[in-house]
Amino acid sequence: MPLPPPDTAREPLHTRQVTCTGYRRADGLWDIEGHITDRKSYDFQRDGRTVPSGDPIHEMWIRLTLDNRLTVKAVAAVTDAAGDLVQIGAYSSEAAARAAWARLDLDGLTPVYEAAEVGGRRLTRLKVRAPAAGAAAVCAAAGIDDPWCRRGA
Repeated sequence: MPLPPPDTAREPLHTRQVTCTGYRRADGLWDIEGHITDRKSYDFQRDGRTVPSGDPIHEMWIRLTLDNRLTVKAVAAVTDAAGDLVQIGAYSSEAAARAAWARLDLDGLTPVYEAAEVGGRRLTRLKVRAPAAGAAAVCAAAGIDDPWCRRGA
């Protein structure tokens, strides 16, 4: 049943689209894939650049692989369109992220420290600005062999 019409004029500001699809795999397991896209209905500034109306603010994908008892056998997750930031790692504190950055040899790149909460734990994500297509090169230069880092490859 649809919602009743609104009782006053309004304008759209933000759209979050969520899609989930289930798959039966040839090996007898199940994949559940989710995709979230957020978009604004107006241009706005982020990190010194204009994000045009309708462009994805970010997109996130997750795949859970389950058995018939619903035991999680594998998880994959990626994010994209986050202002061309490549995640190098996640650390227990900003100090730990800064120490990790100091050990990396990534001349010409500037670190971004982003606070996050994952599963009730406070983390600091270490990111660098690079186009998604260059993520694999950034990860290789940092010596990081992690699909999350290479997500743009």
